[in-house]
Amino acid sequence: MWQRWMAVPGIVIIGFALREMFHDLFHPTQGGSLSNMVSRSLFDLFRRWKNWLPLAGPLALVTMIFSWAILLALGFALVYWALPASAYRVDPGMNGPDHSFAAALFFSLEAMTTLGLGDVKPVPDPLRLLVTFHTLIGFALVTASVTWVVLIYPALARTRTLARTVSVMVEAENATGIKVIDGISADVLAGLTESAIRFRIDLVHFPITYYFHADSENASAAQAMRHLVRFSKQGAEPHRSEQMRFAAVGLSAALDDCADVLGDHAPGDFERKDRDKVFRAYAEHHLVSGANVESDE
Repeated sequence: MWQRWMAVPGIVIIGFALREMFHDLFHPTQGGSLSNMVSRSLFDLFRRWKNWLPLAGPLALVTMIFSWAILLALGFALVYWALPASAYRVDPGMNGPDHSFAAALFFSLEAMTTLGLGDVKPVPDPLRLLVTFHTLIGFALVTASVTWVVLIYPALARTRTLARTVSVMVEAENATGIKVIDGISADVLAGLTESAIRFRIDLVHFPITYYFHADSENASAAQAMRHLVRFSKQGAEPHRSEQMRFAAVGLSAALDDCADVLGDHAPGDFERKDRDKVFRAYAEHHLVSGANVESDE
């Protein structure tokens, strides 16, 4: 009799897994609690070995997809296990109905992966509908996971492009002694503003990208942020042209928005006006050298 009550935790697990999938895939501004915990835990673990830190993001991505699949399989297995053995028909030639949890888990995985081996078949119509629904969820999980991966890496490419662009500008500044803000036009500064806005949007849509650590600091957004702050401050100086000051103020506003989103991931409690503290915490979290240098240097 107690076995029938196992459907209750099964339904709870299924609901939790579907909630996590929905938030991570379709409502990322309210990311799933499980994905946040797994991503941060893996990132903090790999921070102990900086050479391994670039693996944290990809591993978190794979772990989350695998976790969704395991939770769904486990939840449905508990539901199937709670039903009586008479609810299933076993093909002739098999060793008879095995109503163990292992058999229920096998049947759950079989339905979710749409293998359709057909050795065990549901009998009641409600159970058939449940198994069909389970199969559709499995198909949706595979499709959504592949789409998620395909969309994340272009977002990472945009982030790396922004960081590399800023890095090249700083290298040119160091090589020539000419300040970046003196060597670029307002249009270039506006282009950096657009890239900063895209960085924020990508981080909102794919929060897990925060935990993708760049192999090189020159490709790290955590390194680029403090330089962008410096560009915005220098571009807003009174002696600059109106176009340059306008573009610089726009860049500053875009960086404020970036700090608001980064503050949800970087360790520490921040107020909206603590932009420099957020960027410093972001750089320290990603083990960027010179993270303690003030942004307006």
